[in-house]
Amino acid sequence: MHKAIRGKRTLQLNLAYLGGFFDGEGSVFIGRLKRPSGNPSYRINVSCAGTVKEPIEMYRKLFSKSRQELIFRSKKNPKYKPYWMWMATGHLAAEFLRIILPYLVIKKEQARLALEFYEWRESLGKTGIPRKSSEVQRMEQYRKRIHELKGMSSRND
Repeated sequence: MHKAIRGKRTLQLNLAYLGGFFDGEGSVFIGRLKRPSGNPSYRINVSCAGTVKEPIEMYRKLFSKSRQELIFRSKKNPKYKPYWMWMATGHLAAEFLRIILPYLVIKKEQARLALEFYEWRESLGKTGIPRKSSEVQRMEQYRKRIHELKGMSSRND
């Protein structure tokens, strides 16, 4: 976490704020990457977006590591405001979820399930090797379960 944030109370207030913001504007999911070999790869992802930069910038400041982004996206349709988005994958996403989990309400179960997946996935070892059919099926079950918790259909996934 960012070294400039000092004081336990200040940190707790920031995390509580970011947890509430993430509950409303964030996303937890398990991404599936299709590979030419036909053996898919899975990893956890988190993101948070908003039309005001300051809250999104707080994620970057508190969870600053190499596998994250702060992105500005403009909308082509002038009826929509441009927005900022923070993203993290893999290890950083897991670290973020571990820290923010106590402050979540709406996305608590999604975060817990993503962390369970991450720990199990890490126990398998190297990421670039072909996986057993049973491992791929289990990864896909985790991915679909998070989609279900979000109230999303996985029919088109």
